[in-house]
Amino acid sequence: DLITERITGIDMVTCLLGVARDKQQRVLVIGGRGYERFFKESVEELGDITWMEGYKDVSAPSAAEEAAVVAQIEQVRPTFVFVAL
Repeated sequence: DLITERITGIDMVTCLLGVARDKQQRVLVIGGRGYERFFKESVEELGDITWMEGYKDVSAPSAAEEAAVVAQIEQVRPTFVFVAL
């Protein structure tokens, strides 16, 4: 079936976070300044969420930043990965 109405990003993310929580799946959020505090305060409501700092300059990530993202993904082994700018 085709989606015939607009779905906002926040609505979609909220829905997917609920699915992850209900199915006890891990979520990794990369980037999004100010999100770390939000996720730490909401862990009971949102489930197993890990947040990490993103790239300082998304158009030119450093090798160290790339390695940190890969290492975090390998460590967390998330079902969902969200990238926030």
